[in-house]
Amino acid sequence: MVRSGSLEGIDIRSPYCGRWAFRRPTGAIEPFYCGHGSCERQRCRRAFYGRRVRLLSDLVTTHGLIRFFTLTLDPSHCVGDPWDYVAHPWSKLRKRIAKRHPGWKYVAVLERHKDRDWPHIHGFTDVWMAKADWTDHWDACGGGRITWVERVDTAAATTYVSKQLDVARYCGKDQLVGSVHAGKRVRTLWRSKGMRLDWELTSEPGWCILKTDMYDGDGHLTPYGERWRQANG
Repeated sequence: MVRSGSLEGIDIRSPYCGRWAFRRPTGAIEPFYCGHGSCERQRCRRAFYGRRVRLLSDLVTTHGLIRFFTLTLDPSHCVGDPWDYVAHPWSKLRKRIAKRHPGWKYVAVLERHKDRDWPHIHGFTDVWMAKADWTDHWDACGGGRITWVERVDTAAATTYVSKQLDVARYCGKDQLVGSVHAGKRVRTLWRSKGMRLDWELTSEPGWCILKTDMYDGDGHLTPYGERWRQANG
């Protein structure tokens, strides 16, 4: 099992990271990096969590998600590994709220407790429910009775997101937030269906990916990559 950023004995980098090539519209090439949050490359983790900060901040602001909630998994309710189990009561809770508040919007992240290897969920939503209701629903779904809810303005929410998902914090070896588990990535972000931002749906035209080993993984062209560059440069 690999969790909390322990990378010893396992290569969780995508096999093509640093080996494939990006070709610019000008024809120039450069290494293609996967940008995954669980990649062993710091530059990829920085890119992933930097994008996540922007994503959460923009979703909160764009959709007016100014109700903040925290759901902490009660150890006495947990069955098996907590990082596996937490997704089940959270899924039940989302369905439960959707029945009572059709069309509710939310974005939530799975985080590691600052003092121990234990998961909790932070989120923002446009639906207001009293803390007692959140507690009753979370408990009924198997999560326990440890919750917190408050109303914040969008500026405060955006500030919170930036602080909680500070890039430097998540690039540390001990802050991969359970995103690698048994060699697989664990989902750490959820949002309402269809809730997308304009900048997520666009890409710069003219770029393409050369899906072959153009580089050796350390930024140096392979013999094949050098021949390709000379033939197409």
